[in-house]
Order: sequence, then C-alpha cells, then structure tokens
Amino acid sequence: AAFQLGLKKAGCRLLVMDDYGHAAFYHADWVLNQNISAREELYASRAPHTRLLLGTNFALLRREFLKYCGWQRQIPDIARKVLVTLGGADPDNVTGKVIEALAPLDIEVRVVVGGSNPHLPELREAVQSLKSQPAKIELVVNPADMPGLIAWADLAVAAGGSTAWELAFMGLPSLFVILADNQVDIATELESAGVGVCLGRGVDFDKGELQIALRRVLENPAERHRTSIAGRNLVDGMGCHRTLRRLNQSATICL
Repeated sequence: AAFQLGLKKAGCRLLVMDDYGHAAFYHADWVLNQNISAREELYASRAPHTRLLLGTNFALLRREFLKYCGWQRQIPDIARKVLVTLGGADPDNVTGKVIEALAPLDIEVRVVVGGSNPHLPELREAVQSLKSQPAKIELVVNPADMPGLIAWADLAVAAGGSTAWELAFMGLPSLFVILADNQVDIATELESAGVGVCLGRGVDFDKGELQIALRRVLENPAERHRTSIAGRNLVDGMGCHRTLRRLNQSATICL
C-alpha cells in the first residue's frame, strides 16, 4: 500500500496486477486480477478513484497465442498425448512425482520444465531411468512455442496458476495441481466451472489418484469435449484489448 501511495504522490498513473487482494489498501488507478476467483470484496479497502478489472475477461495472454483465435481442437476417441506443465520453479519437484505416475501408462508425455527449476538434473535422470516403461516421456526445457505444445496435447497436468488461462483458451482439458496458496481458489473454481479437475495440493500428491483421474478423462471423449468448450468460453483471448480499452477511457497510453 505504501509503495502504491508513493507512486501516486509522484504523479504516476498506476495499474496494479494483483492475484488475491493481499495489500492492506489500494491507491492505484486500476487493479487487474485476471483469476476466475477474482471478486470485488477482495478490494473493499481501496481509494474512491480505483477501478477494478476482474475475472478471466481480462486474462492477459501472450501475443503468440492470438493466432489460435478461432482454432478448433480435435477430440480423439482415446486420448494419448499428455502435457505436463507445473510452473517455472516447482520447488517441491511435483513434476518428478507426476512423471513416475504417468510412466506405466501407454501414452506420450511432454514435460515442460522452466530454466529456474532446480530439479532439472533429477528429472533428466528420472526420464532416462523410465525408458523401459510404456509411456514415452520427453523433457522440453524453456519451450519457444508453448501454444504449439498445448495444441499438440489431448490433456494437461498443470499447476493452478496463470498457465490455466492459456490452457483454457486453447480448449485443453486439464488436471490441476495446487502448488501455492494463491492457487487454491483458482483450481477449485476451475473445476466448478467444468474447465478441469482439481487434484489437490502437490505436497499431498497421490500417484494412484492421478492415474485414476487421467484414465477416466483419456477414455471419455464426451467429457473432454465439454471441458474444451467450457475453457474456450471462459477465456476468449481478448483480455489485453479489453484492458487497453479501459485504460484509454481515462488516460492516454503512449509507448
């Protein structure tokens, strides 16, 4: 709150990107919370001039995703391509647990790993040691084409963070793992909205539960079709445009 006030006193126009309403007070001109769990009550302590941009209508997708506006996902009868993406760092190495759980299944798996992941050497060893297992597992480190990977997949195992909006926009059915406290409401409300299944917290990860949930979704094209449509309805890719329109209503934005 003090930092926001200092910027305002310096004469700045201020847009705050927020996640779960943790500041004591909001002095900003705009607060943007793109989460499905965003609600006005989180920002009851705000200045009279503060305007709220809340919900997935304001999801800020990267520019490279926009070429997929209008793209139609094909839903195979039996899904076999699984994308695993659990954030850039994954300090508890939930990715390793997921790899072990997927190894006995007859599927193709691409595991996205961020450059800041401290467990990358362990993950490389794990993938190598599981080569005799039915699953074909590939590590993808700092991918240059994330939209292409999401388009390739039939199903994702993902963290309940901002990647969820990319997956929803691409209509990819997903199983969500909670890796941080600010993902709890997101993951549970994504499940309520029919966009995916919440597997609970990564620290309590159960390989058996993941395998059961995964098999059910992989073998159920009707469920994947419903989930895909729900995701596309939730995130339409126009969040950046909506945000800029709101900003331009009360300020001139120049680069």
